[in-house]
Amino acid sequence: MKKIISVLICALLICACIPFSAVAMPADVQSKTMYVFTSNGGYLNLRETDSTNGNVVTQIPFGSEVAVVDYEGKSKWQYIKYNGYEGYVMTRYLSTYRHKRPTVTPAPAATVKPQTDIYANFVKTNYYVTIRPSSPSGFVNLRWAPTKSVPCEGIYYAGKLLLVLQDNGTWCQVFDEETLTSGYVMKAFLTYYSEYVPIGEGATANNGIGTGATVNN
Repeated sequence: MKKIISVLICALLICACIPFSAVAMPADVQSKTMYVFTSNGGYLNLRETDSTNGNVVTQIPFGSEVAVVDYEGKSKWQYIKYNGYEGYVMTRYLSTYRHKRPTVTPAPAATVKPQTDIYANFVKTNYYVTIRPSSPSGFVNLRWAPTKSVPCEGIYYAGKLLLVLQDNGTWCQVFDEETLTSGYVMKAFLTYYSEYVPIGEGATANNGIGTGATVNN
């Protein structure tokens, strides 16, 4: 019994001689210093949770120093501390060194091409034409301007008689004497019929075509 007591007393004396700092204590979680790096030089969102749906706590400027708690390189998200805030950021926006802010080259201003006057080069005329579609059963579009980029305001089938008011070689401004409407038709789909003869100069009151002319429309 005396031997056991002696052993215990020796053990206590040995422990008393060991410095307190040498006693194993739980290690504090280590943090790693890293820097915010975004490819466009913008801010990095600090979120409450490790998800893009998490609420944004604050935004961290490009190049800012942050403390990454228990860094895990293979993880998509890292828990960090920054300027009194704590939360999660995506790992890919962190770097081990501070990058220079990228120079953003402004996009070149779009060159505005002057719009060509679609009404240029028209010559006033007075002659009749008939509609000639590319196929006998087809039709030709009547447009409100001499360009295919505007909507159609009507169609004409083969044989329809129209009066041409203006002509630029590609488009003709035509007038429909039956409906009293005007518009533009591509000249390629028109066939010359006759010259316009004003009423009182051998023309009929119905269509202004010279005596003896027949209209099949």
